[in-house]
Amino acid sequence: MSNPFTFDDKWNIRFMQQAQIISTWSKDPSTRVGCIIVSPERFVLSEGYNGFPHGIADTYERLHDRDLKYPRVVHAEANAVINAGRNGAKIDGGILFVTAPPCYDCAKMIIQAGIHEILYINLDNSKKNVPGWREKLAISFDMFNEVGIPNKAISKKYLFTKAQLDAIRNKQMMNTK
Repeated sequence: MSNPFTFDDKWNIRFMQQAQIISTWSKDPSTRVGCIIVSPERFVLSEGYNGFPHGIADTYERLHDRDLKYPRVVHAEANAVINAGRNGAKIDGGILFVTAPPCYDCAKMIIQAGIHEILYINLDNSKKNVPGWREKLAISFDMFNEVGIPNKAISKKYLFTKAQLDAIRNKQMMNTK
């Protein structure tokens, strides 16, 4: 399966920056991930960020205790696919921009949804020490390669820094009070 379209760098940067801004909507204190799915014509079809399902309380205890948080969190990629379905957006053939490499559970969903290309931001070195992280990502990329879905990391050179994203999030929080 080959990708029928390729965005140039300027569009890749714009869409990844948009995914970064969406990541600021997450209430997760340790990892904020954003995702957008774009059509070949460069229209945003869906978006998602990591967080609890609708109606599940975002309590301090749940957000700060990994044993309580992880079983409840829906990943950004899954939310983007689910939101597309809820809104009737056709994402088959789309390109997915996500602010972290997809886990193997999200990779399965991405493949089943018919996504044709994936762009992501590599996690920083501190995340690479999480037990099993490398092995889980290796499975994701093995599956993408087996079905022929191109995937590549976008350089952080032209993207928002963590400090800039924190400032955006803080400004958003101040505007909602």
